[in-house]
Amino acid sequence: MIPSAPIAGTARSRGLPLFSPERRSASMSAYSYLAEVLTDKYDVDGDKIRPEATLADLGLDSLMVVEFLFDVEDEFDIEVPDDRAKFETLNEAAALIDELIEAKGD
Repeated sequence: MIPSAPIAGTARSRGLPLFSPERRSASMSAYSYLAEVLTDKYDVDGDKIRPEATLADLGLDSLMVVEFLFDVEDEFDIEVPDDRAKFETLNEAAALIDELIEAKGD
């Protein structure tokens, strides 16, 4: 079930990006951002983060995955279509985000 309202206390509920522009350079890849947010916000051990890892492998349950997608959408000002949000690996997620950013034209 996808929450109808932002989860209290999250960056999405405050309408703020997770990282300031100073902290996230324009050249930061989607994969680097995903790795950083997984370690900083979701306390995932950095040694477990690898391109072939799934979010389940990293300990995220379905609700956390939804929140994670909200974080990504807010950070990059993109919308991940529901039919494209079923990626398998972290690398696939990063490729999708890069594709959506490029399509947006920013």
